[in-house]
Amino acid sequence: MTLPTQNLYEQMFMKQEEPIDFLVTIYEDYLSKHNLPEYDASDMLHAHHIGEIELHDSQIGWFNNFIRLWDFVAEAEYQNFAYQGA
Repeated sequence: MTLPTQNLYEQMFMKQEEPIDFLVTIYEDYLSKHNLPEYDASDMLHAHHIGEIELHDSQIGWFNNFIRLWDFVAEAEYQNFAYQGA
């Protein structure tokens, strides 16, 4: 059985897509598949908190994990940029 994330992972390397661009692709795909508005992940959680939109527990978890992953990748890219610039 092939997991969808494996297919996306393979697509990233086949296209030689940058990690942040790849995360954007995953995020846009998730919003589309779940028929959610085009908010960034933090705003999505805030909109849920104030009752503007309804999210399931699994979606809340997905957004929290996505935010952590985004921050990790952004920090790694920054560190790589800083290292190359030094």
